[in-house]
Amino acid sequence: MLKLFITKEFIFEPEEIAIILILNGLQNNKQDVLFTSIDEIGYYLTGRFLDAHKDRRIITGIKKGLSSLVENDVIKLIAQDKNNYVFDSVTCKFDGKDNFTIIELWEVQKIFALGAIGFNLLKYYVNIIGTINGKTKSWHMSQESMVELWDMNYVTIDDYNHKLQGLELLYIHRNKARKKDGTYHKVNNVYGRYRDKADIISDSGIYLETVEFEYYKEKNKLDGDTRTSIKMRYNGFIKGAKKYINNEKEISRLYDDCIRYNESLDERFEEISPLDLSVFNSSSKKIS
Repeated sequence: MLKLFITKEFIFEPEEIAIILILNGLQNNKQDVLFTSIDEIGYYLTGRFLDAHKDRRIITGIKKGLSSLVENDVIKLIAQDKNNYVFDSVTCKFDGKDNFTIIELWEVQKIFALGAIGFNLLKYYVNIIGTINGKTKSWHMSQESMVELWDMNYVTIDDYNHKLQGLELLYIHRNKARKKDGTYHKVNNVYGRYRDKADIISDSGIYLETVEFEYYKEKNKLDGDTRTSIKMRYNGFIKGAKKYINNEKEISRLYDDCIRYNESLDERFEEISPLDLSVFNSSSKKIS
């Protein structure tokens, strides 16, 4: 399968990254010019022919990426006829002297199977793959560093990680350990390409040997809607909601959910106070 190269020397917008990867793959050293089109680039990105209506956001992104690369003198446009382009082939060529990241075409197409979000998701994938140690096939950058370096937020990073793991492109090994340096920050996760899962798990053990740590029981994870729902039911119980009067089953269920709520809180939720479980008397729920 075609391997695509992108330099680490420049910061590109999401649409630019997708386009420059494809143009680099299409470029031929034997030709002075590169003939291409929106349809051809779209086919390489997605592995199928684009539908003018259903795929309009992808088409718009392709056009935006091409225009931006030309305007910023990254690639040189020689001629254009509507959705057909002729570029100076040399400007579409990857310079092997730069630091670079290799992305395979099938990876790009898997990402774009999710639709136009593929532009942003591909940029994140290129960034995170670009941090990986070529020898160990893994790395352990913290989310805090990702937020700062890539101008993203934690919610988006978690969402993109989830999507990439679902596509079996990214594997993340969670150490479930905290540093014993007084901060008790979580030891960074170790990640890499999904196909290198065994190497990632192995390297995770080596990485743990470089820090003092202690294992912890992973907190239950609740999404925001579930957490809000539990808090509303809890407040209703405190106010004497009818559904809990002489209903041990409902009280017991709420109590268990309140425990899940409290256990789900970590350093990201410092502004949220745990629920006071003392409101559940012993006759409603026996606490062992």
